[in-house]
Amino acid sequence: MSGYTAGGTGHGGSEPSKRRAELRDSDGRSITQKRWIILNIDAAGTRGVTQDEAKPDYRRAAIQDSTYTGTRSTAHQEGRIVTLAEERHGQTVYVTPRHVQGRKVVPFTPNQGSRRAAPAPPPREVRSAADRLDRYADRVEPMFIREDVNLADLRTVTKWIKDQ
Repeated sequence: MSGYTAGGTGHGGSEPSKRRAELRDSDGRSITQKRWIILNIDAAGTRGVTQDEAKPDYRRAAIQDSTYTGTRSTAHQEGRIVTLAEERHGQTVYVTPRHVQGRKVVPFTPNQGSRRAAPAPPPREVRSAADRLDRYADRVEPMFIREDVNLADLRTVTKWIKDQ
């Protein structure tokens, strides 16, 4: 399950991901990247920025897509950036809180990975192959209106399987 290091850097949950996050914390990259992303969004002013608009900038800064989105999510969770309810070219627009100017905002909601695991669904009823075939025959019967398919043969095979 995904989580955060002691320094606040997000990771995907696997051991290699945790180690990379801890390394970024220890050498100062995490905080530097977070500051850079927040400053980049702030520099867009009231217009804000979408991920595609920011991509050339953060790629030049040697920040990977996953690092950008994860760090942006963390900054949003901390309240350092805001997601506007409006979209531009089908993408979410991000601004810093000082550039909201009364526009409608979207509150932070964690993604599926950071939510508590849902309870397992109840076990499905186990059916025999014959029962499944019989149910299949009932379901597809209307489709067998062609002359080349003999529905009686399918029923016969189904009965034979049940009897075995």
